[in-house]
Amino acid sequence: MNTDTLKYLKCPVCHAEGLRRDDNAVKCVNSHAFNVARQGYIDLLLKAGKRPEGDSLAMVEARARFLASGTYAPIADLICRTAIPHLRSLSVPTPVCLDLGGGTGYYLDALRLCFKSQNITPSSILGDVSIYAARRAARILTDTLVVRMDTWQQIPLVGSSVDVGIIVFAPRNAIEIARVMRDTGRLLVVTPAEDHLAGVMKLFGVVGQESNKREHLLNSLSPYFHSVESNRLRYEVTLTRDQALDVLSMGPNARHIDIEDVRSKLHALNAIVTLVDVYLDSFAPNL
Repeated sequence: MNTDTLKYLKCPVCHAEGLRRDDNAVKCVNSHAFNVARQGYIDLLLKAGKRPEGDSLAMVEARARFLASGTYAPIADLICRTAIPHLRSLSVPTPVCLDLGGGTGYYLDALRLCFKSQNITPSSILGDVSIYAARRAARILTDTLVVRMDTWQQIPLVGSSVDVGIIVFAPRNAIEIARVMRDTGRLLVVTPAEDHLAGVMKLFGVVGQESNKREHLLNSLSPYFHSVESNRLRYEVTLTRDQALDVLSMGPNARHIDIEDVRSKLHALNAIVTLVDVYLDSFAPNL
């Protein structure tokens, strides 16, 4: 954990800006304390009411295996190629990079390696609601502030603090994202296009991508951001049976399908050819 980055966090109880480390906790100036788990992440979910669960352990493990296969490496590369030129144009010695709904930390880790190759030293923050994702990300991203947070609600960050925000296949709270972004910041959002992984979804009768998903993204962000760049990334991949199973096990569909039934159907197949089909949109705040 990079304790220098704690100054960018905000108390979710009293909204005091800046937290400090105190043994196995972090505290605000009003002594509201939040646990630092042994894996190294900070839990800023409020205990009152029902706490959202996020992805299960099985979903996180499936995603980690799939991402380790390199199937989504071109997505990570496109994020890096989009973020780096913007960061190099800023006169900020230590830019702040925020990954919302960052899961296992795969994309933020790739971005950090790009930063290092360009002699850029950022303050990195990853937020996710899943305790299992937070545990894994904190073990991997030892110099990143990993925070368990509900990204649908108020983001526990100081306003106007983020230089680059990335959101990959994750929900968005446009009002809060706009609040934490600097005027010179960039928000990079990856959304699935209509043919994304269609070869797997159709084979097992799983509902595919909504055709208007990107239009919904643009409409939801337009009161606060405007588009400055858009790229569509589309390439064919051949998945093994295990990779196809992980695709179905790592996302929301995992809650609605019989994994054992899928496993038995996959047994008759050697491989599945499908498309990775995504948009990467870059947004700047409306001033």
